Amino acid sequence: MNGISKPALRRLKCLNKKATKLTVVVPVYNEADSIASTIKELYDEIASRIGAEILVCEDGSTDGTKEVLKDLAKEFPIQLILEPERKGYLQAVKDALLATQGEYVLFLDSDGQYLPVDFWKLWEQTGRADIVIGQRMRRVESTYRRLLSKGLHLIAKLLFDLPYKDTTSAFRLIRREVAHDIAQACRYMKYSFWTEFTIRAFLKNYASIEVPVSYRERVGSSRVYVLLKTPKIVLSQLTALYRLWKELNAPSQRETKSS
Repeated sequence: MNGISKPALRRLKCLNKKATKLTVVVPVYNEADSIASTIKELYDEIASRIGAEILVCEDGSTDGTKEVLKDLAKEFPIQLILEPERKGYLQAVKDALLATQGEYVLFLDSDGQYLPVDFWKLWEQTGRADIVIGQRMRRVESTYRRLLSKGLHLIAKLLFDLPYKDTTSAFRLIRREVAHDIAQACRYMKYSFWTEFTIRAFLKNYASIEVPVSYRERVGSSRVYVLLKTPKIVLSQLTALYRLWKELNAPSQRETKSS
């Protein structure tokens, strides 16, 4: 598995390799106060109804999340990857996607903003596209967070001529082969993995469609987009987009795309 970290790969050898129709991937970092409700909701709404596997990838939490997950694993049939140190969202998500065994991958963040019941809207589209994106119709977030997301979306749309309305959505149903192919190439956007994923998938001609989903107020306490870090995040995002644009517009890449 190119791109997956060696510690994660060693732990994955201990996971159950039984093939499933769907693997639900949930990345977790410092969500001790909310992860139990998220897992229970996913199990009741999805896993218990279609026999999906739930793969929880914990990223070096320091707030007791690990202990909560270990207790949950005694009650629910979930697979756990527990990291001793934090890798960051980009690497954690790559490892999670590359660990999947199901024919399809359902990805959603663990903060409770995406509704598991909306999974069925995505599931209805299987066979029509390689990637089904949950397009958020109402963003329940702070103003500066919405502006950051919208600004990033518009810049990415202009640079890469993207046809989508919600490139940053982390609620997606993906064919496993596509998830593995694109995830292993992602390397730049540590604050917006799904923007890079969307761009790479689009330029490789994978078919993506968007379906409207709900988006509620987050229930966890962890934060990535803290107001004081905004200048650093903006600079990081713009630099990452430039590096991605430069890579994908290199002569060798242009020749590949035109052939």
